[in-house]
Amino acid sequence: MPNLKYLDNGYQPSREVLNLWLYTRKQENNQINGILIPGIFDTYNFDSDVVWFCTVVCLECAGFYFLYQALSGFELTWLIVLIAVLLDITCAIAAHRNKGTIKLSENKLLYIDNEANKDLEKRKIKKLEIYSTVFKGAIILMALAKIYAVISNNSFGSDSEYTGDESSHTYIYSFGLLAIYSLVAFIHIKYTGYFLSEMYLKYKFNREYNKFITDSGEKSSNEMTEHLIENSENLDITEVFDLRYSKLYKKEGENNTYIIEVKGVLIDDDLKKMAMKQQSKAAMLLIIEEGRKGVQMSRQLQAF
Repeated sequence: MPNLKYLDNGYQPSREVLNLWLYTRKQENNQINGILIPGIFDTYNFDSDVVWFCTVVCLECAGFYFLYQALSGFELTWLIVLIAVLLDITCAIAAHRNKGTIKLSENKLLYIDNEANKDLEKRKIKKLEIYSTVFKGAIILMALAKIYAVISNNSFGSDSEYTGDESSHTYIYSFGLLAIYSLVAFIHIKYTGYFLSEMYLKYKFNREYNKFITDSGEKSSNEMTEHLIENSENLDITEVFDLRYSKLYKKEGENNTYIIEVKGVLIDDDLKKMAMKQQSKAAMLLIIEEGRKGVQMSRQLQAF
């Protein structure tokens, strides 16, 4: 998760950084009073992704050893094994490549009224998910290929080292290999892309903030981004002033116009709290829809 304290000093993330934020893990089935809210500026369960990535590194090392032993009769064995490991990571990255675009499309569905446009967005999501599925399948196929390579080359040692039933010995190691490579495939599919995205986001976030401090000096800024909400149905909207980076209030002199004012980024946590303070589901839905629309239309995200 990026260090949100940086926003207190007037730092506003660039379009590039906000784009990267879309690729981090979001909370699944996140709902407020039955309204599904796909995440956008939030990172969920980063610590778990770190643990799983460290686990897959250890498992890849074990797999490296098994493959190296199995293919020891070939020239440049270490290079073949290294390529196999790098292909795993490459496919994991490729499978994750469209997560940000999918997440943005899911958020667009919150405020798109036209059914034809909604269908187009849904078809776009489906195509991108198929693309990801192809690379997930490639990860699974590579795991099976590595298991076959190790078993077919009988790399478990044999009669000179073991007495007893060599067949049983092979079955035990085959099961162990299946467990290792199945877990490797599972982690690469579920966690590797998120971990790498989160680490790259933190790197870019910190680098950009350090440049901001170097260029401008550490000082407070009251610069805000505003998004107007037209309350055409005269809903009872509760004003909100106690959030850290945003507030919601009625525009002076206009009874049916409200403003969402944001410092830096409208983070998911602020939007949820803003919505939860509303007294009706209709008002809550209006705030969520307009909050997402404001993110989409703000100057930071015009590149989208």
